[in-house]
Amino acid sequence: MCDRNDLSGQTLETRVARARIAAAEAVATLHGLNAERIFAWAEGDVAWFAAHLAEDFVAALADGSRVDKAGYVRLAAETECADDASFEEIDVHPLGEVVLLRGVARYRYGVSDVSMRYTDVWAQRGGGWVIVNAHSTALAPSRPVERASRHRRRGLRRAVGEPRPWKGY
Repeated sequence: MCDRNDLSGQTLETRVARARIAAAEAVATLHGLNAERIFAWAEGDVAWFAAHLAEDFVAALADGSRVDKAGYVRLAAETECADDASFEEIDVHPLGEVVLLRGVARYRYGVSDVSMRYTDVWAQRGGGWVIVNAHSTALAPSRPVERASRHRRRGLRRAVGEPRPWKGY
């Protein structure tokens, strides 16, 4: 049977507790960095991306194209500033010195809404966190779906989920 103390004299329980604390700290840090990232894109903050993208960064964009760090920073500079930005469904999954971060970002540009599901891979390098890979997929705009054609024949155009008119049965 092996000794439950490592070379530093810490028990297995102490090492596990420290690992859990480090993972919780990484999750909190990455939630904050994710918020910064979403708003940096909305505001065209090139300096933020220059500082937080790894030199070997690669992104797969919603249109299927691939860009490196320079291309992504250029896109951030060329993209119109958003009138509003938000994010939801954020999932931060630490894997040691790497974190998978998944979520949905929503941007409003005038009367147009753009929603993206994204995955970022963050790595701890040089004492900080940088994005090494990003992938995004455009989400279809949400709009009511019309009922079957029999309703159209009667002139009723009701959206899915809208209550049926009461007929007094």
